[in-house]
Amino acid sequence: FSGAVTYTNVLAATYQSPVLDEIQNIQGLPVGSLSTSDLVLFGSNFGTSGTVYFNGEAQPNSYITSWDHDEIELNVIGLSGNITVQVGDEYTETVAFDDYSPVLLSSVVDY
Repeated sequence: FSGAVTYTNVLAATYQSPVLDEIQNIQGLPVGSLSTSDLVLFGSNFGTSGTVYFNGEAQPNSYITSWDHDEIELNVIGLSGNITVQVGDEYTETVAFDDYSPVLLSSVVDY
């Protein structure tokens, strides 16, 4: 074998942990006799895929209608509960939602 040999450097990529900043929820369509909630999760570092946990249980991908770096939309069976997002090996803080009012975890005031 004769020819040129090419070497490449491997760069380690790091990704910030996902952060869940806010949950907005509205009443979803009932599934039989079960109540549902349509949730919009706002935050950062969600990447392009992962797992959403509702009350500690991983939600099926079929419940997730949209997944973006800073927003996830999904439908869950229930009217209130706790949400955690997992991206790779990293988790957000667990955040509770109740009824149909938004939960604001933090705000920035610009003077």
